Amino acid sequence: MDPLQPVLIKSSYFLMSLGDVDERAQSVSLHGFLLLTWVDEFLTWTPEEYGNLESIFVPVDRMWVPDVIFDNGVGEQFFKKEHYRPRIQSDGLVRWEVGGEIALLCDFAMHDYPFDEQQCKMELVTWAGTDDHIKLYGDIFDAKTYYQEHSNWHVSVPRVANITFTEEGESFSEVYFHFEIGRKSLSDVLNVIIPVILLSVLNGMVFLIPPESGEKICVALTLLLSFSVLQYTIDSSIPSQSDSPPLLDIYITLFVVCSCVVVVQSVFSVRLHCKQKKPITEGAKEFLRIYNKMARLMRCQIAKQNAIHVVHPAKMADTTNNEFTWLKVSSAFDSVWCVAYFLFFFIATAVVLVKLIHF
Repeated sequence: MDPLQPVLIKSSYFLMSLGDVDERAQSVSLHGFLLLTWVDEFLTWTPEEYGNLESIFVPVDRMWVPDVIFDNGVGEQFFKKEHYRPRIQSDGLVRWEVGGEIALLCDFAMHDYPFDEQQCKMELVTWAGTDDHIKLYGDIFDAKTYYQEHSNWHVSVPRVANITFTEEGESFSEVYFHFEIGRKSLSDVLNVIIPVILLSVLNGMVFLIPPESGEKICVALTLLLSFSVLQYTIDSSIPSQSDSPPLLDIYITLFVVCSCVVVVQSVFSVRLHCKQKKPITEGAKEFLRIYNKMARLMRCQIAKQNAIHVVHPAKMADTTNNEFTWLKVSSAFDSVWCVAYFLFFFIATAVVLVKLIHF
């Protein structure tokens, strides 16, 4: 054995299952085992001299084992436990399998929630020596042979990276076991995205409720509270990140603001409706004239596309009842807001869904 040569420790990790994924604590738990192999020339023998004994198991406190640890691990790790006994072969090859549950820190990026994919890694390091004495080498990261599927996440793209870094003039080796976890988003689509879209549609339907029904403001306030509760439910389950908040959270916040605007608009609409006994102002008359012209032009365009004969807008203006009332102003006010809201809703929803699903 050349004392000047470092001990080469080959490491392989075999993933068995994915445990708890805590987005708020930004940690992920893995169940599996780590296989470390190296050659110890002081632990060799001739099998014929010992009854053809090819291998033995030795307690960890009776022999040298590498002092390794997962640098980004959280809590207690499974190394140095008595029931993980290394197996020594007659040619000096040592196989040490250690396993159990390990919790790792992982930097979660929630911008694409619930279609997010997280990049995580296990950082295997040694505390006992530099590359001159111990050299770690990553061999295999197996996430298929023993792996059992998780109900909410899938694991993909396992790979191994061998890293060497220098600190204070000395070189150290590390092994990074990279893996990617992707969220199975069907549950979140059914429980979050679809309710958000439906609430947004109902928000726009408030403009179609007649003010005389007496329920316009109540429905608008109920939808505002529903948005607030839904947003709180989502925020309580995902980490808060000021630099990159979830796009869905931004979408919900945007429509919470829209819901507040709907409440304010409903109050004004009911107020206009209740002013029927008061004389109409010139500003309201001008608003109603502009609205009537736009409405007639739109009806003409639709009729042309459908090849329907219609009266010219100028002639139609002569046959239209020119009476101005607060009831008509209130109705026109609701119609303008309804069209504007649904245009904004369709554009915002399309943009968010395209960015989330990555078409």
